[in-house]
Amino acid sequence: ISATLAPAGVLANYTITYNTASFTINRMAASVTPNAASKLYGAVDPALTGTLSGFLPSDGVTATYTRTPGETVAGSPYTISAALSPAGVLGNYNITYSTANFTINQAAATIALTNLTHTYDATAKSPTVTTTPNGLSYTLTGAPQINAGSYAVSATITNPNYTSTPANGTLLIAKADQTIAFGALANKSYGDPAFAVNAVATSGLAVSFSASGVCTVAGNVVTVTALGNCTITASQAGNANYNAAAPVPQTFAVTKAATVTTITADTPDPSLTGQVVTVTYAVTGNGAPAGSVTVTASSGESCTATVTAGNCTIVFYTIGARTLTAAYAGNTNNNASSSTAAAHTVNIAPPAANGAFVIGDVNAVIGRTVTFWGSQWEKQNSLSGGASPANFKGFAEAVAAGASGCSGTWQSGGGNSTNPPATVPGYVTMLVTSSATKSGNAISGNIRKLVVVKTNPGYGPDPSMPGTGTVVSVTTCP
Repeated sequence: ISATLAPAGVLANYTITYNTASFTINRMAASVTPNAASKLYGAVDPALTGTLSGFLPSDGVTATYTRTPGETVAGSPYTISAALSPAGVLGNYNITYSTANFTINQAAATIALTNLTHTYDATAKSPTVTTTPNGLSYTLTGAPQINAGSYAVSATITNPNYTSTPANGTLLIAKADQTIAFGALANKSYGDPAFAVNAVATSGLAVSFSASGVCTVAGNVVTVTALGNCTITASQAGNANYNAAAPVPQTFAVTKAATVTTITADTPDPSLTGQVVTVTYAVTGNGAPAGSVTVTASSGESCTATVTAGNCTIVFYTIGARTLTAAYAGNTNNNASSSTAAAHTVNIAPPAANGAFVIGDVNAVIGRTVTFWGSQWEKQNSLSGGASPANFKGFAEAVAAGASGCSGTWQSGGGNSTNPPATVPGYVTMLVTSSATKSGNAISGNIRKLVVVKTNPGYGPDPSMPGTGTVVSVTTCP
């Protein structure tokens, strides 16, 4: 700061020292404040604005607003700042520079699930996920899945620049169909050995078998049980991933099996009248022939028993040679067959030398019930040669038979007969007499015939326990 003195006319009278001083113009306070701003991800930045304060209009100060670079939501917020001009006037101000936030917000996106239905094929299945905009990253829960079933699935966009609602749905993997390959079965004969069958399912699962008709099946092994038709059905029930397969039946015929019947023994041979003869036979063929076998003698007698019994018995009451033939009747599974004839001889059973029972000749008729022992013997037996002595009880302890065992005489003591047997078998050869006489204490008679008597229960060696039976055979002595 300087001074100018007046009036000038007097100033010469002075020695004047002119001094100066400083005059200071201080900076004016001013500020620039950007306005906060935002946009959606992917959009163009809006125009940035702000407020200038404290600047003289005459200085014409203006602001240019910019932000730090970046285009992601995750990078937000970005900083907005200002640059002032003209630079020449800015030194006149103490300027406060403020900043503001520039925010990039998530843009809207959509996500959708399609291709939700599949069929099991042992590979992993997932739905198709589509985003708008296309190609956004996402997470998928509940898939992939391999096995058949119904699964809840959800897809969520994971790109941080977008917001969306998760897509939810149901992934359905249907069971797969399967088929069975099971070929035709050959016909069989009854008794053929068990055989295996095989079938294959396209699923690779094990096939089971069931049987109907004349067969059984255990696992895959088939056993024929009778004559007729057998149907084997192959089945596969499916599982969690496969539907049941349509069953496949195969039917084959089982025809009758041939058999061979033989007589292996006839014991005893020769046999005696009234003696039990056991005829042993066998029936062979595929499988196990079942049913009955009848053995028939040429003299008319026969017996029947089962194949499994293996024998039956015949009692012959007439003497002589005959043949035996065994005939298997067959059944629904086996053909009938007959043996070749086997020779057999029957001899008469001779009375025991140490005693025999006696009946009257009038009573010696086949089918007649007779009393051969007892206290009333003489009343219950008729003799063509006259009545018997009253004290004969029916047992002759001494027999003098002819060479063939027939004809001759018998003798018994008086009173109770001596030493009658304690028991009698089912069939007994007895003497037939036409006359009996007493001489002293001895009673004797002739032998005209021999009979076989089928005895009844109740016999005892005491005369009070009579022996009775039925005449089944009569042989006349020569």
